[in-house]
Amino acid sequence: MINKSKFDEKGFNKVFSEATISRINCTANPNARKNNELIKRYTYEYYKKILQTLAVYLNKDKSSNLLDIGASEHIFLIKKIFPNEKIYTIDLTNKWEKECKEKGIYFKQCDLTQQSIPFSNNQFDIILCGEVIEHLFADINSLLKEFYLKLNKKGILVISTPNFAQMNARLKVLLGKNAMPMFKEESMKSGDLHVREYTLKELTSMLEKNGFDVVKEEYYQVTDKLRFSLVNKKWPYYLIRAILSKFLPQLRSRILVIARKID
Repeated sequence: MINKSKFDEKGFNKVFSEATISRINCTANPNARKNNELIKRYTYEYYKKILQTLAVYLNKDKSSNLLDIGASEHIFLIKKIFPNEKIYTIDLTNKWEKECKEKGIYFKQCDLTQQSIPFSNNQFDIILCGEVIEHLFADINSLLKEFYLKLNKKGILVISTPNFAQMNARLKVLLGKNAMPMFKEESMKSGDLHVREYTLKELTSMLEKNGFDVVKEEYYQVTDKLRFSLVNKKWPYYLIRAILSKFLPQLRSRILVIARKID
């Protein structure tokens, strides 16, 4: 298992390889589903990034209370890697309720656009909100206030979300195209729809406005190495994007922000 005080990459690789990859549902890019290897690589790189982050901020001397916003298959990966932590999750539907209960994860059904988070104030050491806020028809400032209430003193909020200012979006706008896709019924039903994406500056500003101290912010990228290694007519673009992103991090596809509750 992962040592909380230091991320063990070999341990993560072992646990990840034991997981049933077909159960891990990558919905970040509808086109990515057409390529199973791309799904695996995206999933591996994304969760490695998130779990590395959690390993840094989990309590070293006692179990942490961790709330994951938006249940999916990855909640079981987190529990397997951090078996001694108290893991909680909420989701719009009760799809994962039975399996969460079987595996010792506290589950509650909740619609964040209409309801408060159904746990006590000051309850959590860490709240993980990974790839969620871009899907919500909601006032994100109100949601951040809710996160603040649920965190205990010095509690940590981890947010990962697409970077609206990534290279793809900039090129689309430059070419006179809309960087955000049109709403489609199938994407709304599947949960793939991105209602609103954010820039790093915008997100950190909202966090500070709602009382958080931003302790770390970064841009990161997933899947480019695999994209241009596959037989793909667009591989030159992905290669160029990977090179530019190395020197201009603001062009990367995702942003990660870690913020601390001040009082």
